[in-house]
Amino acid sequence: MNDSVHENGTAYSKEEAEMILALWQKISPRLKCDLDPIEEAELRKDIEALAILTKAVVVEEEKSINQENDKRTKFEVYVDDNFHYRDEEERYKKGEFDTEEEAVAVMKSIVDECIVPVYESKPYISIEDLLNGYQMFGDAPFCPLSDFSAWAYANQLCNDLCKKE
Repeated sequence: MNDSVHENGTAYSKEEAEMILALWQKISPRLKCDLDPIEEAELRKDIEALAILTKAVVVEEEKSINQENDKRTKFEVYVDDNFHYRDEEERYKKGEFDTEEEAVAVMKSIVDECIVPVYESKPYISIEDLLNGYQMFGDAPFCPLSDFSAWAYANQLCNDLCKKE
């Protein structure tokens, strides 16, 4: 970090020093009286203190806003059992994720775990039978803040796995 040191020994970051200088340059021409050097130095100290306090308040407000946003933007993933579809007693929370991408990756892996082993044990199963088995007995993950559809993904996965070449 590039620090500037004021004559009173206070160390300021380059950003803080630039902010103080900008405030001084903005305020000093507006003064309608001539200040002696002592008064000018005291006024500069007051401006420096104000600049530092202002920066501290802004930083704290930004931290508070970011913490609030972090709390609100957690992507919670829940899992329903298709056999007991939308039965909240059978539902469980898989976890909270910072991004939608993470939540979708987890939801896809849950669907994969339901479909891929069945396909691997019965490689000649039809798309319809594989998908119907999932829709009857598989896990259906969802995230209220995401447009991800477990059934649409399952349909795509079954089609991809069962394609005859």
